[in-house]
Amino acid sequence: MKFVLKILLAPVMLILAFLIWLCTLTLHISAVLLNILSVLLVLVSIFSFIDHNVKNGVIELVAAFLLSPYGLPMLGAWLVAQLHLLRDWMKEKVY
Repeated sequence: MKFVLKILLAPVMLILAFLIWLCTLTLHISAVLLNILSVLLVLVSIFSFIDHNVKNGVIELVAAFLLSPYGLPMLGAWLVAQLHLLRDWMKEKVY
């Protein structure tokens, strides 16, 4: 029975491994781009504070935080980690 389950889940494991690789690559590329965008937003918010436009400065700082490595990229990293955990769990139970 376990041999049949191994054969049936082999394509799923292969697809999951490829998906993890693709998500990790996308996460690294997007983290670099979002980090650059976050720095630019911080600079724009500083200029907004100098121009006495506090409301826009705070909004830009919040957007910069969401684009920083502690915002959306961290959420993406958590999701990729959950995929890793799922794959490891499947390996442990079946293989």
